[in-house]
Amino acid sequence: MDLRSFNIGVLMGGFSSEKDVSLRSGENVYKTLKAGGYNVYKIDVGNDFIDSIKDLSIDIAFNVLHGYFGEDGRIQAILDFLGVAYTGSGYEASFIGINKVMCKIIAQMIGVKTAEFKLVNKIDDIYSFGYPCIVKPINEGSSIGVTLIESNEDLDKFKNNFKPNNFFVERFIKGKEITVGLLDNGDTLIKLPILQLVPKNRFYDYEAKYVKGMTDFILPAELTKEEENRAYDYALKVHKHLGCLGATRSDFIVGNDDIYFLEINTNPGMTDTSDIPAQAKAYGMSMLQLCEFILSSSLKRLNIEKKFY
Repeated sequence: MDLRSFNIGVLMGGFSSEKDVSLRSGENVYKTLKAGGYNVYKIDVGNDFIDSIKDLSIDIAFNVLHGYFGEDGRIQAILDFLGVAYTGSGYEASFIGINKVMCKIIAQMIGVKTAEFKLVNKIDDIYSFGYPCIVKPINEGSSIGVTLIESNEDLDKFKNNFKPNNFFVERFIKGKEITVGLLDNGDTLIKLPILQLVPKNRFYDYEAKYVKGMTDFILPAELTKEEENRAYDYALKVHKHLGCLGATRSDFIVGNDDIYFLEINTNPGMTDTSDIPAQAKAYGMSMLQLCEFILSSSLKRLNIEKKFY
């Protein structure tokens, strides 16, 4: 089906701490689809975004929102109610995927190995967990708020940012950082080349992700065949068990003894420095072909009866 006859709204911006990344992702997607001949509109999501969807008679929402409201099931539930088709994963997969602790528990249940982790309610919980460790917000993306703790001095610096019941701590495992990208439109599933990340910072933090030159990329990753197969197997298990669609990106650490699942991103970045576009390019897909494939993940939702307008 040629989707050029439909009105497509690129949902970008939003309310999360990843708003700037989302705006960059959205601009990239908008320009790509516009150049490809699609009827596409930018919708900077604020309190009036439903009016924008109605006024523009949007048929398909290309969701490029990250984090809170965009990647946690909220926008998906609203679009389901409106009867507007949208790209990517649905409500349930998004809700579980963004909650790193819930997702890790499910991963363990289906045979995917994770590093040791625990919820933290007070600073002493981190101290008793032991160093080195990584402290992460439960529901954030783009490595926002992620802190490597290797000493009491690191922990003292972190105290000002600590909020009870908002973080978990994970054992720091030294090894290769890799990410596995999958594209899935409900009919076809594509395994993208695995990307190895070599950050110039202490770990793959926000700066390393979004500032050019702060990370070296090895594509395809330098893995043994066994490591590659294990990484794909783990990523596919989590992706399929959650019922994901569109593009997902699962992050792993390759340690000396095994591969450890870190998290799944159910709506990964689409900026010019983001991982999925780089992996798709290595696979042989142009940016337009990547956007079109993700767009096709909305097809099964196109015939939903409009409930709101």
